[in-house]
Amino acid sequence: MRTTCLGRIFPAVIVLTATTVLVGQAPSSAAEPGSGDVVRLFFDDRSPDAEDEDLRCMNLDSDATASVASCQPAAAAPRQRWEWKIVADGFVQLKNVATGLCLDSGGQSGIVYGFSCSPDNANQRFRYHLRGTATRLISGDSRYACPDIVFGDDKVRMTSENRRCRNDGGLWEVAALG
Repeated sequence: MRTTCLGRIFPAVIVLTATTVLVGQAPSSAAEPGSGDVVRLFFDDRSPDAEDEDLRCMNLDSDATASVASCQPAAAAPRQRWEWKIVADGFVQLKNVATGLCLDSGGQSGIVYGFSCSPDNANQRFRYHLRGTATRLISGDSRYACPDIVFGDDKVRMTSENRRCRNDGGLWEVAALG
């Protein structure tokens, strides 16, 4: 009688386990922003007690250069909000909500800046691969977009060595804003 009872329970356990695995995978795909979503790109400024004021957001300054600044509430900081536009498989174009300009990696001295958007502009296409909610932004010529630590001016620059990035090797957290 025990053999019959175990035979009936065992298939139910397999079904329950398979259901749990499928449900467990859904949040990671839901975390990835879709094309057209408004996002914030940020990192923790490496302080041991991460408070909101320690978070640094990608910002488009009034001179159209990209920098990192203390994160502000999303509604009060349109220059820290970006439209995530998927332009090809694994490539994104980032359009600033406040200015309508797109992030462009073709600036002098490697400085990243905002420029008129063009889906065909290779300098405005960044390769990304989200791992959870974080990604590196890599230009077509394999340089990393990261806060500069050489000049110390908080400008976002393109560098060929991600170890020079202040934000954990060029890793940006991506948060979709509602």
